[in-house]
Amino acid sequence: LFVTNRAQNTGNITQETTVADGPVKFETVLKFQMSNYKERVFFTITSQEEWQKVWGEMQANVTPLPVLPIVDFSKEMVVLVFQGTQSNAGYSIEVTRVEKKDGVIGVRVKEVSPGAGCFTAQVITAPVHIVKMPKVDAKFEYDIKYEKMECR
Repeated sequence: LFVTNRAQNTGNITQETTVADGPVKFETVLKFQMSNYKERVFFTITSQEEWQKVWGEMQANVTPLPVLPIVDFSKEMVVLVFQGTQSNAGYSIEVTRVEKKDGVIGVRVKEVSPGAGCFTAQVITAPVHIVKMPKVDAKFEYDIKYEKMECR
């Protein structure tokens, strides 16, 4: 569901990390509200070249382009979850858990939207959460949990 692997084989020697079944450690690289991706899409990236490309695409409206966060693609990979264009600032997306089971990496994603009583800035947003994790060769599945923010 909504999964794109944009990684390309660049011919570089890399080390796949052996990850046991169970929770997989991940670390937030960046989380912000104004990406340039209009649709909900999830990427796994395993090369510096593709990381630079996607970074430029998602920051296309920012001048000068922010510095690319450092990722050691010989040992790590990047998972990006984009929520797509939203009508106001009350939306967010977040990777909350990564787990390996039977050769599959499950990524739990929480999407939050504002409830009826919430006051939000009337600005178009496109939330994204970027995490890095050990580099693995596995199928990725995304489980999206939707939540409404309660406001009074």
